[in-house]
Amino acid sequence: MKFLLLPFLLSSFLFALFNDIKTLKANFTQTITDEKNTTIIYKGILIAKKPNSIVWHYKTPIEKSIYINSKRVLIVEPEIEQVISKKLENEINFFDLFYQAKKIDDTHYETHYQSEDFILVVKKNKLVSILFNDHFNNEVDISFDMLKENISIPISTFKVKIPEGFDYLSE
Repeated sequence: MKFLLLPFLLSSFLFALFNDIKTLKANFTQTITDEKNTTIIYKGILIAKKPNSIVWHYKTPIEKSIYINSKRVLIVEPEIEQVISKKLENEINFFDLFYQAKKIDDTHYETHYQSEDFILVVKKNKLVSILFNDHFNNEVDISFDMLKENISIPISTFKVKIPEGFDYLSE
């Protein structure tokens, strides 16, 4: 999965739109289409809190949780009873993704981060989807619904709970 995040300044609309957001929670559908037009669809919940806490809880087709906090990512995979810890080269901040976006039209914005181009789709002042090609040249569409902003999210939401008996791999 491609982690979506960036820093810098944003076009005035998106900066104003996202600058006041401290937390975000949404259902997501991640559609990945490869060069042979084969598609896989993941569904789950995204929870993010400024400055740099993110959790992607995948529900289908497999259960998996990805916790991103500053420069570390922890991946909890219940089906194989495993937790993977990775140090990231660059700090990840989901909200920074929006700060250098440039308006294409009324609903589309483009941004570039860490050698990747992203299209942000915004409707009625809400993030609707993020589109990009990943490092395998797959087309990725992450669509959001039931988006809630500035709701109370306890910091414990971003603490990894490693089930007893799970293997722990650190890279």
